[in-house]
Amino acid sequence: MTRERAARLGAALGLLVLSVAAFELRKEFIRSFFRPGPPVVAVAAEPDSPAVGASLPAVPFLRVALLDGLGADAARGLPGLDALCAGGLDLDLDVGFPTVSLPVQAAFWSARSQARTGPMFQNSRLVAPPPGALPGAIPGSRAVAEAHPEIIASFGFTIAEPPVPPDLEPPAPLALSWSAEQFERAAQQAVQSDARLAFVHVLRIDQAGHQAGAGSPSYREAARWSDDLLGRLVAADRHVHGATARWVVLADHGHLLTGGHGDAEPPLRWVRACLFGALPDALRGARGSVRLPDLGRLAFDSLGVVPPPDSDGRLLAAVLAKASGGGPALLPRPTASRWAVAILLALAGAALGVAGAGAGWRRAPCPWWLVASASAVIFLGFPSLSRNFVFRFWPTALALPALPGLALLVATDGRALLMGRGRAALRRALALPIGLTAAALVLCGGEAVIGLATGPPLVPFATGIASAWLALLAMGALSLLPLALAGAFRAGSGRSGPSGTIDRAA
Repeated sequence: MTRERAARLGAALGLLVLSVAAFELRKEFIRSFFRPGPPVVAVAAEPDSPAVGASLPAVPFLRVALLDGLGADAARGLPGLDALCAGGLDLDLDVGFPTVSLPVQAAFWSARSQARTGPMFQNSRLVAPPPGALPGAIPGSRAVAEAHPEIIASFGFTIAEPPVPPDLEPPAPLALSWSAEQFERAAQQAVQSDARLAFVHVLRIDQAGHQAGAGSPSYREAARWSDDLLGRLVAADRHVHGATARWVVLADHGHLLTGGHGDAEPPLRWVRACLFGALPDALRGARGSVRLPDLGRLAFDSLGVVPPPDSDGRLLAAVLAKASGGGPALLPRPTASRWAVAILLALAGAALGVAGAGAGWRRAPCPWWLVASASAVIFLGFPSLSRNFVFRFWPTALALPALPGLALLVATDGRALLMGRGRAALRRALALPIGLTAAALVLCGGEAVIGLATGPPLVPFATGIASAWLALLAMGALSLLPLALAGAFRAGSGRSGPSGTIDRAA
């Protein structure tokens, strides 16, 4: 075997290793999203220190209704909700990150941010409620879920319906056979009961959002049904308790127009919430903006329970007095040092791609990476944690949208590989993508995948970008592999180079 052929076979082997390594790293990266615990990249904006004291006077009864998946735009214009909120405190609510049901509820019931509660990207039943969660502090607390009872079973309610057998993995069969009539009957019984805390989790809006998106007629119909249900539940409560109960109504996230949630897109993160019923007169008809732990603290204060000492919730008066609204967002954000390392990695990749490639535009790095990324955004949307293709182990959904970029790569650097200019071609094709992918991993804490850190690598948008770019890197290397092998065959047959001899210039 000639030295030239061995070098080209080595390049082909390197492409194979890079492709397999990128695929496998991405699989482990996706698995790590669901690891419990605080994220690798900590919350950058520290919460304000809450003052000592209560935000609201305590009341005999607190009723909480969560309209799962109801975005702010859909919530404003529902006649029943509009009327109830107009007589109370109408709020813009920042639910934080991630915009996933169980982490949001964990934050609400413990008055902590998602990054401090632990279950960052989970919807399966928790092993134990978050420390200090409100439902466990209220004897006789009740919760009713339209579906997915494993979520309400995670927070220590005395009674949770439908029940989830402790030895049964969620979702429980009862979640599938629980009819709308059974759900509403159980919900009315809960709000009319003598339980000081009753919680109703309405899920049909979220189900419609996943199936058809927030722009669909079925989503709007589910919102109207839920609005009517809320009116009936409030009327049922007032029939028994009069004006002694305080109500908190909120959503845990919105939905993309095409369906999906999870990341920090504003239509998902900002929802509508309101308090009404037994409320101080000064708050009736008021408006404001709060963060999720602040709303959770209002629930603690409403029942006269002291929130956990590490609560992120702030006094209502302090929140409403802020001209900036809800205050700094409680989101994981890369530190300055991570940004510096990421920029250095990206610049190093760009420099390696250009260095030694030769003069003239024909030797400049191929823009296949930009074309493939732009095409993927056009056809699939921005690669955030709200998009399903970010979670798929085998990125088949990305293959077709990335095809224009991959075709450009094969037509330029692939041809150079075939003709014997291997090292320069690989450097031009892959150095910048490797640098950018490594930069994205640094920004979201991807070092956890190889054991250099603990916790999930979850940062708004950076995590989704890293997942998509790992897939593109693997597909790019795989696209070049057949041409690298063909180039090795040509070298062995003496047909490499434009004159029939091996081109050693590279």
